[in-house]
Amino acid sequence: CEEYYPDGQLKLEKNFQDGKVHGKMISYHENGQIWEEQEFDMNFQEGEKIIYTQSGEVKFHALYKRGQQVEVLEAKPWLSLED
Repeated sequence: CEEYYPDGQLKLEKNFQDGKVHGKMISYHENGQIWEEQEFDMNFQEGEKIIYTQSGEVKFHALYKRGQQVEVLEAKPWLSLED
């Protein structure tokens, strides 16, 4: 499944299995850079979640298990998404 910004730029890519989010979900900033990467297992967030700034720098990186955050690998709260 894909979603787009009004200008036609890709906004979101995600996959479904049996009606549930499953696999990698990728969101994009309006400039085309990846904003967020997440992994899902039948609607549960599972594995890595990485949030990027518009310039591509990692702002947040964590691990999830069955929808619960279990470990933060990197966090830079001083960065804004516009950086």
